[in-house]
Amino acid sequence: MADYKDRILKAYFTGKMALAIKQRAFNVKHGHNTQDDINRGIHAQNTISRQAETQIAVIDGDPYINATREAMEYISEWLEVFDELDQQIIKLRYTGHSWVNIEQRLLISKSAGQRRLNESKTWLVLDNSYLLGIRS
Repeated sequence: MADYKDRILKAYFTGKMALAIKQRAFNVKHGHNTQDDINRGIHAQNTISRQAETQIAVIDGDPYINATREAMEYISEWLEVFDELDQQIIKLRYTGHSWVNIEQRLLISKSAGQRRLNESKTWLVLDNSYLLGIRS
């Protein structure tokens, strides 16, 4: 479970989750519409005027986008619980900084930083649902 939490936090802090939401929305807007293939030859009323409304409804109802947005909101709320030092440790660690770099920036020992990070991760509760930007 720790690996899963690490992957989610790394995707959150590196921007992969936000990028995955944008890519999924772009694919929904501009991707191939299978409904056109199914309804070929059938005259559909108001297809042009309601196209934008339909796209917005599909994007709002997309389960992957919704799950990823909820996880991003949960992580941002989870971060607000901790003090400034813990937040900086989490942000620096999951944006790719080494423990040596974190030690020098925050003037904290490696073991204390790891202890604070592991303690804060125990409070993070995530399910195993598929999230955009996370390869499982």
